[in-house]
Amino acid sequence: MRGYFYDRVNADLPTSGLFLVHGTKPVGEVIDTLELILLASEEDEWSGEIRYLPF
Repeated sequence: MRGYFYDRVNADLPTSGLFLVHGTKPVGEVIDTLELILLASEEDEWSGEIRYLPF
C-alpha cells in the first residue's frame, strides 16, 4: 500500500491520506481512532499524507 501511495505522489497524481496501523491491533480500537481523526479534522488536511497510528 505504501509503495503505491508514494508512486502516486511522485507522479503528481491526487492521493487521499493513508493511515497505517500494525496488523495485530484490535479492529475496534483502530475504528475508534479513525473516527476521532475524522471528527477532529478536515478531509483536505490528510491529502498526500501518510500517518502511522501508534498503538
